[in-house]
Amino acid sequence: MNKIFKIMATFVAATSVIGCTDTDDLEKRIDEIDARVTALEKVTEALNENVAALQAIAEGKTINKVEENSGTYTITLSDGTELKLNQGTEGMGKAPLLSIDDEGYWMADYQDGKGPQYILSASDEKVIGRGQNGVTPKFSVNAAGNWTVSYDGGKNWTEVLDENGKTVKAVAEGGESDSYFANVEYTDEALVLTLKNGMSYTAPVVGGFLFKISGVPEGDVTFKYGEKKTFGIEQKGVFSTSVICPEGWNAWLSESILTVQAPANAEATTKAVIADSRKDVSVIAISEAGHIAIAKVQVYLDGQTMVEDPAAGIKLVEAKSASLTFSVVLENASAWHYMLRKSSEAAPSRSEVITSGTEGTDNYSLTFESLMAETSYTLYVVPSNASGDGPLATCEASTTSFSNLYEAWEAGMDIKIGGVAYNKASYGAGTLVDEGTVAISQPGIYFISKDAEVSINEAAYKGSIMFIGNTPGSRSSVHVISGCDYFLGTETSEHHVVAFKNVSIKNDNTGRRIMSVASDAIGRIVLDNCYLGLNEDLIWRQKESQSLEDMTIVDCDILVMNDKDKRGRALIQTWNGGGYTLGSFTAKNNVIWSDNEARPFYFIDAKWASGVGFKSVDIENNTLYNTAGVDTGSRRGLVTVNKISGDVTIKNNIAYQTNPVDKGTAGENKLLILSTKGEDREITSVNTGGNWSWYPHTTFMVGINKAFYWGSAEGTSLGMKLNGNAIDSINEPFESADAKTGTFVKKAAFADAGASRQSVK
Repeated sequence: MNKIFKIMATFVAATSVIGCTDTDDLEKRIDEIDARVTALEKVTEALNENVAALQAIAEGKTINKVEENSGTYTITLSDGTELKLNQGTEGMGKAPLLSIDDEGYWMADYQDGKGPQYILSASDEKVIGRGQNGVTPKFSVNAAGNWTVSYDGGKNWTEVLDENGKTVKAVAEGGESDSYFANVEYTDEALVLTLKNGMSYTAPVVGGFLFKISGVPEGDVTFKYGEKKTFGIEQKGVFSTSVICPEGWNAWLSESILTVQAPANAEATTKAVIADSRKDVSVIAISEAGHIAIAKVQVYLDGQTMVEDPAAGIKLVEAKSASLTFSVVLENASAWHYMLRKSSEAAPSRSEVITSGTEGTDNYSLTFESLMAETSYTLYVVPSNASGDGPLATCEASTTSFSNLYEAWEAGMDIKIGGVAYNKASYGAGTLVDEGTVAISQPGIYFISKDAEVSINEAAYKGSIMFIGNTPGSRSSVHVISGCDYFLGTETSEHHVVAFKNVSIKNDNTGRRIMSVASDAIGRIVLDNCYLGLNEDLIWRQKESQSLEDMTIVDCDILVMNDKDKRGRALIQTWNGGGYTLGSFTAKNNVIWSDNEARPFYFIDAKWASGVGFKSVDIENNTLYNTAGVDTGSRRGLVTVNKISGDVTIKNNIAYQTNPVDKGTAGENKLLILSTKGEDREITSVNTGGNWSWYPHTTFMVGINKAFYWGSAEGTSLGMKLNGNAIDSINEPFESADAKTGTFVKKAAFADAGASRQSVK
């Protein structure tokens, strides 16, 4: 125990400050003070704050929370008191290092080589530092640049004398630069302060424990004889409480109100109380773990007539992800006003709550809805009666996080799918599929629990439809019995969306595509964090003239399940002629693999549709495992279209073949990245940097007879930066590869290429 006191006393010494000296007098004599002393005066406020903070820690007070901003730590004690602790300054010089001996008396080492000595009062008595009568010395610097000390909070100052009776210089010769502490470290569990001499102290932080008396003015609270006053209480994690009053005073504590009553008359007090009527009404709060917080109201009795003041108390009743419910308790109040704000916003004044807040009713329960999840809010209440307005009562509470996406959607929150935000306001209420298997025949927004499943079978969805796995971090089941048609319905193409998010899509039918787009126009198709088993193509477009605004595939695991007709599998496959407008196509961070022999795969396969064109193509950071081998002779590549009228980005992908056959050999493996069949291409720019291929023959083909290979200088005439890509049949890109589960762990050298996660079904 003695060691702790010594440590804490040293903390106080390291942060000793200029006291509350006469500012005018100091200004008159400023020219007489050395520049190093002037530097000390400039940091007086910060140093005083440090003394208060560290004295509280030395007294064993529990910390509720600590917030740091630019080296200043705001410490909230468990009694609600806010203190500031400042880390670092310039020009401090050498401050006294204080400690407390075994008997509880202050000692000081002035860093003059003479070691510690007792601090003596004006009457040459040792100064007690512990217990009920303990004091905290405050240090200042006088006009001569010497240390002075006060034992009464800065009212009276005396020069510090060493053991030889000589004054002690506050700033060493040379004007050293100093800082408060060697280190300040804060976690949710502890505040660790390390002194420059290497000594450290760890103070526990108990975030779930708070007992705060609100509405208490600075200084004394003046009472008249018999007067009763009430104060709001904010508490959490409190197991038990007890109230201690001065003789003749009474106090009562409810869950949200502290009531204090002064003695009825002079006869109810002793001579000692009358002689010193400034006393503390203390509430001792104890947590279940045994932590203690002592909150106080300093009371003063002036012996005048009693007046009843209004007061309010607030208690949190329930916190949800989008709502908070409070109860309000009033004392001596005929009216009240309230206001709720985010705790990060500026607190309103009492007058602002009255003039701009909401007037309370006889229902003292308040529920606030449509709040942001995981956000701290503060409720402000001002009670009033005929005699005036009471003190401002406050209660801080935080909303919880959303447990699932359906809850977030219904609360009006945005849900991002493929980088685009969607919400209830734009697309209507959602439907929760909570259990069993449910057939979906109508468009809408469906949230699927992890233990449930939806099935789709030859439906015609006229309007937007979304299938969303309800639990983040898992994938719910969507069972495709047979493919469905998708139409705009009454929507515009800008609003229309067909979306799959957090779902595992199973297609048992090898003869039907998962989606058929039979209308002339469709909006957006997006798959986000999905598992997709490709028994057949994902999308089949079958009309002469159609449009698709956007298709986005991100963070998906795509298993190419068969190649029964030796033509491969595609995300978009077209059969018929010209006039297709396919807008933009994006595929990022996907794992696309075959669990058996190599099976060709295409993002877009428009070999038979001469008019098909995209406005832009962006294919980045995908891993293709035994799924990219195509024949350049058939002019079918990962992207096969007639033309592209915008930007092409194909970068940082890994294309891997387990048994590559070299160029010039019968049956050679070829990788055709991009095939634009028309000579009237309108490509604005091409970026192909950072791709890595195992295929010995890797090609871009543009127009009828123009094929360009990685590393070929010919590609520069097209603006295709083909250098920066690699063909490598020696270095394996994976630490391990499991084609049965789709799990591919990359080597460190390939960190920037391919998908940035392991595949998870």
